[in-house]
Amino acid sequence: MKVIVDSDACPVKNMILKACKAANISVILVHSVSHISNQVYDAQIIVVDNASQAADMEIVKQTCRGDLIVTNDIGLAAIVLGKGAYVLNFSGHFYTNSNIELHLEQRYLNQRILASKGRLKGPGKRTAKDNEDFKQALAGFLAQHNELV
Repeated sequence: MKVIVDSDACPVKNMILKACKAANISVILVHSVSHISNQVYDAQIIVVDNASQAADMEIVKQTCRGDLIVTNDIGLAAIVLGKGAYVLNFSGHFYTNSNIELHLEQRYLNQRILASKGRLKGPGKRTAKDNEDFKQALAGFLAQHNELV
């Protein structure tokens, strides 16, 4: 098992790296060339070009059954769930086979509203509670995985 992070604009990279290091689980950070950083991470880093969906396709390619994918991309979540992966979003909520259809439908409805020149309220500012929720969800998942190994 490994953790693969859709790391373009990921606000929880450091939490993931710290938790996975403590659990001795490898991490892959996938990001586009426009998000290259001088920061050194204790992880495998895969840089892709800026083409649409390039990072997503690399994540799909790297994903195996039982891996944990961290992303807010609902379309990507649907694909990797089909490969038997687990998916955690940046707020600490798991996308599952039983809830992904609802998330895809909501995404579709939002796209229809935007296409008709409608407006949607964007996500609120990230809070300490968001960070804590993510940290707890990740810790619980990693603890459960370590028990199974």
